[in-house]
Amino acid sequence: PHAIEVLNRFAGRNVHALFVGGLRDASLLDRLQVPYTHTGMLPPSQIADFYRVADIVISTSHYETLGNTLIEGLASGCVPVAFDAGGPRDIIEHKVNGWIAPADDIADFCRGIEWAMEQSTPEKREALHRSASARFDAAVIARQILSQIPRP
Repeated sequence: PHAIEVLNRFAGRNVHALFVGGLRDASLLDRLQVPYTHTGMLPPSQIADFYRVADIVISTSHYETLGNTLIEGLASGCVPVAFDAGGPRDIIEHKVNGWIAPADDIADFCRGIEWAMEQSTPEKREALHRSASARFDAAVIARQILSQIPRP
């Protein structure tokens, strides 16, 4: 419901929402006042293509422990916008590589989307991709984990 409320504030603007994956209640999309596409589940090989056509990735969830959607979007050059609830703070540096809105602050979340719209340039997309690779690449994570294992 937060996503619909947020997106409806952009009705009449050049906004098209993309939804991927399963939805508990797809009828909620009937309340959207912006054009949208819901792909349903996509095979992993098509996920990167999905993100490449987007400029921003949003997460209105309050239960993310590690937002894979945010990391995938960031790695594809999408500017992430999320509520400050759970793991997004581990992924997003506020106003550096994305926007973190206080939990349930719809107005601030919308300001984040406005900010993200201004950030979406080819150069910034490449910088977002590089920053995500530097922090979340499997080899980087493996080195971090191995460095924490005590050596005899």
